[in-house]
Amino acid sequence: MATIKLHLDTRSKRKNDQYPVTLILHHGYISYISLGISVTQEQWNGKEVIHSPKAQMFNSELKARLLRAQNVILRLSISGEIKKLSQKELLHYIETNTIEPEPKQDYQVETHFEKYISQCKSPRTKEIYQDTLNKLHAFSSQLSFEDLNLSWLKSFDTELAKTCKTNTRAIHMRNIRAVFNDAINEDLVSQNLYPFRKFKIKKEKTIKRSLTADKLITLRDYPVEPYQEKYRDLFMLQFYLIGISIVDLLNLKTIADGRVEYIRRKTGVFYSIKVLPEAMRIIDKYRGKNYLLDVLDHIQNYKEFAKQMNEALKRIGHVERIGLGGKKIRHPLFPKLTSYYSRHSWATLAASIDIPIETISAALGHKYGSETTGIYIDFDRSKVDQANEKVLNLLRK
Repeated sequence: MATIKLHLDTRSKRKNDQYPVTLILHHGYISYISLGISVTQEQWNGKEVIHSPKAQMFNSELKARLLRAQNVILRLSISGEIKKLSQKELLHYIETNTIEPEPKQDYQVETHFEKYISQCKSPRTKEIYQDTLNKLHAFSSQLSFEDLNLSWLKSFDTELAKTCKTNTRAIHMRNIRAVFNDAINEDLVSQNLYPFRKFKIKKEKTIKRSLTADKLITLRDYPVEPYQEKYRDLFMLQFYLIGISIVDLLNLKTIADGRVEYIRRKTGVFYSIKVLPEAMRIIDKYRGKNYLLDVLDHIQNYKEFAKQMNEALKRIGHVERIGLGGKKIRHPLFPKLTSYYSRHSWATLAASIDIPIETISAALGHKYGSETTGIYIDFDRSKVDQANEKVLNLLRK
């Protein structure tokens, strides 16, 4: 229920120690409506002006403005329309003393998308939202929030389905929903326009992406083709460093006090991981000049390297050739293997040997607990170090 009353706004001090008298509106949250009258704190008793030569004139004007505002709220409440109004729309009705709708605002989706992206702190988050914006622009440029309705969402989802899998489409739809909610929260768009109440974002259960300890040993010791060796080794290094992402791995600079420390590009979470002997051997094998590893000493585009790495990992396995110099027939060990498996494999193995979930969560930088009450645990690093030692012991055969 919206409420409105007179209020002395002591946040904004004017000359002669005066403060503005405003209407304070509660409708979801608080807004202030300037009335053009200022008095000192001693001249305000909480309801009206006192001890002022102009008290009678001021109070007459203030009561009239309050009554008009209350009448607008009453009429909108009786009609039921007030439940559909944003704070900005209700302010418009009160300030104009009318219940006629505010003129249509063709606020552009791309405009708010760009604003939202500029406020994202994580480079990876910016990148993901920019990808959604690029697809949105290609499908429907000059799109207003009023045009972004249920029908548009269905058409856009159909278009995305031509090139994107279900869960990728879900990411784009959630990004659009987040931007829409942000525009509503800033009172730039009416909540009446919100189309996601009737549009269900589809998603599929993610296929488990992990290797058992025996399979990791097989991969580690497999006689790979020469070009696959570095990719295989870096995958194992990812695993030894608790599933560090490839972008974070390649951007490591140094080892300090026997540890690698970094802020994860995707989440902004700080990590400090002890470098165990298995990891150190691979680091020494591929040690770089400007980076801990030599990959970015030679190439600038880590994405292209990551793509090549995933392709190479999928191809590891027995190869037979048909005829002299003939076509290669491949029998991959793990045809769906990618660098992401390193993180999932570490977590799965840690759980299999009864490492406490709070330790696994701390190691991965995850929240522990429910989505609404989960917190990041300020965890003793030694517990994570001990957990990694136990996981790697599974491969020390």
